[in-house]
Amino acid sequence: MMASMIARPRPGAASLHDVVMGPGRSIMTWEGPPLSRSPAHSASVSLLYYSIDGGDHARINCRGCRTSLDIHQPDPAQPDRFLGTCPGCGRWYRIEDRPIAGQVVVVRLPEVGEVLPSGMSPAG
Repeated sequence: MMASMIARPRPGAASLHDVVMGPGRSIMTWEGPPLSRSPAHSASVSLLYYSIDGGDHARINCRGCRTSLDIHQPDPAQPDRFLGTCPGCGRWYRIEDRPIAGQVVVVRLPEVGEVLPSGMSPAG
């Protein structure tokens, strides 16, 4: 008779879990540690924003290199919220139509390096 061995994952590593899909139905899946174990951090950053009149997204340019932004709508259920990405320098922007005010508000999203504490690299 051969003994079976059960590998025990190291703390924080992905492990095999039984996921219940319904009465009498379950699947086995690999899952990482719960998000609640990941520590939350906060940082103070200056957000740069501007607004333009009307809803003409073609007039939205990158504030860094003045290239026209590529406009993306990630959630069709929120038709007045967009992401803008700059094909020139790679900056990202959060864009929101404000129809009552007749404006479009554009907020530059900070780079990871701007948010991390000094001395901490984005990769580490």
